[in-house]
Amino acid sequence: MRGRGEFAEWAEVHSEFYGTPRKYLDGEMAKGMSVFLDIDVRGGVQVMERYPLAVSIFVITPSFKVLEERLRNRKSETEETLDRRLANALGEMEYISRYTYVVVNDTIDGAVSRMAAIVGAERLKRERILVGTTWRQLLGLEAKGV
Repeated sequence: MRGRGEFAEWAEVHSEFYGTPRKYLDGEMAKGMSVFLDIDVRGGVQVMERYPLAVSIFVITPSFKVLEERLRNRKSETEETLDRRLANALGEMEYISRYTYVVVNDTIDGAVSRMAAIVGAERLKRERILVGTTWRQLLGLEAKGV
């Protein structure tokens, strides 16, 4: 799929390959759906380049200490992989300035609320409402000859 250009984005993360099929993403957007991608920063940059209207949100923990605690509490990492993930996280922070929004994931409810506020605001943007139309058409004035 990578070789055929079928991914909207893809990246090797923590020695594993991940990607988002372009067909799925394009299909959902054609239906007017908002699609959330939980992806690596390199994949995020690819999406921003390929989809100029994409809304980019960089999600961070309240502190590096909290990130380490969360990873340790999962008990899914060896000490070696934990060290690598923490080092990678520091490198990923270099990408934060490329994103439009930053959401601190302090609590699930708080992060979800902030994400919902971003989606709501983005849906109200003029350039999204007036896609392929004018305000006169939107109000039905042109059909009435006004």
